[in-house]
Amino acid sequence: MPKEKTHINVVVIGHVDSGKSTTTGHLIYKCGGIDKRAIDMYEKEAEKMGKGSFKYAWVLDKLKAERERGMTIDIALWKFETTKYYITVIDAPGHKDFIKNMITGTSQADCALLVVAASTGEFEAGISSKGQTREHALLAYTLGVKQVIVAVNKMDCTEPPYSEARFETISNEVGSYLRKIGYNPNGVAFVPISGWSGENMLEPSDKMKCATGKTLFEALDYILPPDRQTDKPLRVPLQDVYTIGGIGTVPVGLVQTGIMKPGMTVHVSPANITAEVGSIEMHHEALFEALPGDNIGFHVKNVAANKLRRGMVAGDIGNDPPKQASSFLAQVVVLNHPGEIRNGYTPVLDCHTAHVACKFSEIQKKIDRRTGRSLEDLPKTIKSGDSAVVKLTPTKPLVVESFREYPPLGRFAIRDIRQTVAVGVIRSVEKKETLNQPVTLKISLKKFYLKDTISSVFGRILYKTQYINTSGIVQNRVHCDTGTVMRRRTNVYFCRESVDTGNDIANELNITYNINFVLFCGNDVIHINIVVIGHVDSGKSTTTGHLIYKCGGIDKRAIEKFEKEAQAMGKGSFKYAWVLDKLKAERERGITIDIALWKFETTKYYITVIDAPGHRDFIKNMITGTSQASIADCAVLIVAASTGEFEAGISTNGQTREHALLSYTLGVKQLIVAVNKMDNTEPPFSETRFKEISKEISSYIKKVGYNPASVVIVPVSGWHGDNMLEPSDNMRWFKTLFEALDSIIPPKRPVTKPLRVPLQDVYKIGGIGTVPVGRVETGVMKPGMVVYFCPANITAEVKSVEMHHEALPEALPGDNIGFSVKNVSIKQIRRGMVAGNSKNDPPQDAISFVSQVIILNHPGIIHTGYAPVLDCHTAHVACKFAELKEKIDRRSGKTLENSPKSIKSGDSALVKLIPSKPLCIEAYSQYPPLGRFAVRDMRQTVAVGVIKSVEKRTAAVPKVTKAVQKLTSS
Repeated sequence: MPKEKTHINVVVIGHVDSGKSTTTGHLIYKCGGIDKRAIDMYEKEAEKMGKGSFKYAWVLDKLKAERERGMTIDIALWKFETTKYYITVIDAPGHKDFIKNMITGTSQADCALLVVAASTGEFEAGISSKGQTREHALLAYTLGVKQVIVAVNKMDCTEPPYSEARFETISNEVGSYLRKIGYNPNGVAFVPISGWSGENMLEPSDKMKCATGKTLFEALDYILPPDRQTDKPLRVPLQDVYTIGGIGTVPVGLVQTGIMKPGMTVHVSPANITAEVGSIEMHHEALFEALPGDNIGFHVKNVAANKLRRGMVAGDIGNDPPKQASSFLAQVVVLNHPGEIRNGYTPVLDCHTAHVACKFSEIQKKIDRRTGRSLEDLPKTIKSGDSAVVKLTPTKPLVVESFREYPPLGRFAIRDIRQTVAVGVIRSVEKKETLNQPVTLKISLKKFYLKDTISSVFGRILYKTQYINTSGIVQNRVHCDTGTVMRRRTNVYFCRESVDTGNDIANELNITYNINFVLFCGNDVIHINIVVIGHVDSGKSTTTGHLIYKCGGIDKRAIEKFEKEAQAMGKGSFKYAWVLDKLKAERERGITIDIALWKFETTKYYITVIDAPGHRDFIKNMITGTSQASIADCAVLIVAASTGEFEAGISTNGQTREHALLSYTLGVKQLIVAVNKMDNTEPPFSETRFKEISKEISSYIKKVGYNPASVVIVPVSGWHGDNMLEPSDNMRWFKTLFEALDSIIPPKRPVTKPLRVPLQDVYKIGGIGTVPVGRVETGVMKPGMVVYFCPANITAEVKSVEMHHEALPEALPGDNIGFSVKNVSIKQIRRGMVAGNSKNDPPQDAISFVSQVIILNHPGIIHTGYAPVLDCHTAHVACKFAELKEKIDRRSGKTLENSPKSIKSGDSALVKLIPSKPLCIEAYSQYPPLGRFAVRDMRQTVAVGVIKSVEKRTAAVPKVTKAVQKLTSS
């Protein structure tokens, strides 16, 4: 991006449905940031979903969930240009469920555009104590956004339209509130607009006499240019981290202070990692230097992506690099806490991009919030309205700075019980000294070693092995004796560990030995995928984490580290769950939110295990997890044996039933049931309780479609590890969970079918190009193949294929891959599309399809015209029930009624469905993974179905990329 104009960041905030995304999208369009054809396309898509008024909002609301729900969930970035500035606009969510994303967006801004709705009722809802207008404005000021513009939107909806009196009323009330939180209303521009019709945005409106001041465009040009602190040491809080084969690790974040240049050596804290910056980009343009205010991605050399994470901070190794805080002193203002706060209170702090629980170690004194005068030393409690100086201790590594030295890293918000309860600024920080980094030494051995000679050469040492089977599946395992290496093609990496030298343990090595050798191959181990499902708090993550630990998938020191972190947060029993629950929100709430992937090895199989969330708020993630992993080959259903917990899970509102049903519907035909928490029965390890639960579970899964005779039901204690690998003395009456996993029937991979790869995500990396990510469901993909993307109607050549950061000569069914394609824009393909071989039955989009649908739990009667959302493979699309063809017996398939007027819960019917937007699906008989679906409405699964036949659109002449043209001509 050229630097002639100053670059500033504007965050758009306000109550849900105030029109933020519509206003921002229209402004971007009017300023030339997007062309008319794109707006026309959004309008058509919106009208198909019955949301025609959302065409401008869809410029920013790209997530499917946002478009379907009609509100912003995640922050969205876009750019446009005014007379004075290059502006990156950040559209932040208004719904209170997504306030954390709003905090992230606001913490990066120079000015806030507060959008309030002028229509009767909407303004009052937003400015109320429970509305987001107040909370967003307060957070903006707390997070250091000192300039604000207020856009009074929906002026066309006032009574009468464009009412000057209504505008003045709103301006006075908002101005009064802004004064209370710290803004000077005289420095705030109030602009009346209509975000939908565009009134008073770029040009003055004839319809608004109240608009005697500026247009919105002019108000943006009146923003005072920010003081960029280029003379301070570098600080870049990481927003996210990506890794791309051939490029490496790419952290993303906003430069807060200092300058970053290619070739600079940066230190990332608290990871305690140093690395050279290879290149820097902003908005896909290479930069020779990044200045404060720039949203950048920068490539760092020789650093794995799993070593870095959001909330860490990068700095210049040669100029006051950032350091981890052991504790810090802050002035805290308690805003809205329902009780009294005492020493030991451990809420979550949002500081820059970090989201970390911190303990109130010592409330040092209560002070006057305006004068700073001490009111009381060492108070026992503080409450709403109080201001205090508090010593805080992070529960896990955190980088913060004093507000005086680095303002963006020295202010924070405290959220609890789904609201902002306090805000604060950091006065001083006690920092930990940084340890020196180990040196890496690479040694290449020219010799081949057989299994029997490894021990004599290397002795006893901790090391990690990496196995690669015929499908290209990469697996890691930690060992302590070199003599135990299996007969497989193996790479062995000697880790930075202790070496056994007789009776003494040598000091920890500062050198990492990377020694590669090859063993002669025996039989390759089969790779299978299992998904762990069940009701919330049934112990899924704990059981899975303990199993991974017992199978050698993670070492004892990592478990001990998790235990210490969990105890620091008062959650000591979560140490095994934290193997999988990596998200901050999961650890703080103690529930799984997103799907987690891990891998371990049994006697027969390499297993990729997927831990799916049990909480009903995250059922969509559970569907994604269950339908992934080449459709999971087996589900492990965890049920809690303790009194009350099993009954809650198996109830009509519990997730035990819904998860089992969804697993069967989504094609998981093998099931293991683990009856967990057997140590909590009355009496402990009660065989009677186990048999009672087994009987009820068997009865339900039979109704779903499973054969109970082929379902293994295993009693376990996920916390203590009873009956997991070895038979338990407490429960010698059944096989172990480990044995049950080895009894899974190995899957048949459909390599002979035409290629189908539903896209899970799409990335764009400078120097590489567009990289779609997905799972091969059928067929084989190879570099050099020409693939066809449906329904995008685009062909492109595959440049390379990777899995787990390893290049593959071919990708087989079950492989989770990223593949680089030439000359395709990231805007042209998206999640839910399907890639296939352009020369072998390529996929086509559906005009309509006939399905057998089973209505499970719909509260009313379904008629023709019902348009719910279908989850099919990775697609999430609204489809209309165009025709109810016949009601049928769900078991025999016999017709009960032709052309029924309606169907209801319990009914099974043949239905013709029409997608509301382009969708690629297949008949279940031909491509099972693309031929089954779940129907969700009202936060529950209301129906499931399989596709009988598809009416496909005649394929148009595809858009052929230059690479394909060149390949064809040659």
